[in-house]
Amino acid sequence: MSEELMPKDPILTTDPSPVAAEFDSIYQQAEQARDENDLPRAYGLYTRATELNPNHAGAWAGRAATTMDLDESIADWAYALALTPGDADARAALNACIAGKIVRSDAKEVPSLIALGRVLARTGQKV
Repeated sequence: MSEELMPKDPILTTDPSPVAAEFDSIYQQAEQARDENDLPRAYGLYTRATELNPNHAGAWAGRAATTMDLDESIADWAYALALTPGDADARAALNACIAGKIVRSDAKEVPSLIALGRVLARTGQKV
């Protein structure tokens, strides 16, 4: 079967460049690490994937789901949602993280909440 007729994996890029090939490999490794519940490894691989292709919503969502830092998770979900505005799962995850952040916050964390609002505004998110 010719390569032109083969179905394309929607997760992977169609760009034959070395960077695209590296992204595909890193992203697949990140997905595997996440499936194996090796979250620190998955997080590192998703981080590398976002560096190689900052316009890949799946890489941002994977990073958001594997980080241990709530603020970082919120920012990453916001980036993923900015790239795929209709993604209901990303919207639900972002909203849950924001609600968790608000519930856990007290008066001394107001600057952190303001900074979070700025990040969300930059990505076009409305809470």
